[in-house]
Amino acid sequence: AVKRTPISVIGRTLYDSRLDELIVENRERFGMEVIPSDSSAKKVYSVLKSGRMLGVLMDLDSKRVSGYFVPFFGQLAKTAAGPIFIGRKTGSPVVPLALFRTPDDRYLLKVLPAFDIPVTENKDEDVKTALAQCNKALEELINYDPTQWIWIHNRWKSKPTPQNDVQNVLEESY
Repeated sequence: AVKRTPISVIGRTLYDSRLDELIVENRERFGMEVIPSDSSAKKVYSVLKSGRMLGVLMDLDSKRVSGYFVPFFGQLAKTAAGPIFIGRKTGSPVVPLALFRTPDDRYLLKVLPAFDIPVTENKDEDVKTALAQCNKALEELINYDPTQWIWIHNRWKSKPTPQNDVQNVLEESY
């Protein structure tokens, strides 16, 4: 028997409530707890403290989230820093993974080696280093089968400037 680890996933509420309900119900049917992306950081901490895994999409460029510009497929891309700040504070490792559909309509779970988030005196560099590792792992997963990377927004729409190279991430929030 396969040991199942409970998992919670962070997801943005979709504009179409019917589609959102369908996606949430589908995730919950497989035992996932869906945490709306506008939930408090306390909720996320409680998930990790309870021993659940936390699933976070790392390939989004959003004005609503603070992040750092780190390499992604050879270009600087704004990458959400919140998950790394939380992992750094809780000691939770990062486990890059993705599901791929197989030709026989089954799924293959590809899991890359876990890595720890560095903890030194230089928090900004620690976070940038971990985010670069996340993007490198994501590149590897995408390159495994690029046809399965569902992506409908411009990953590189935000451009680094001296003012936003580090978009103030409030540590108190994490």
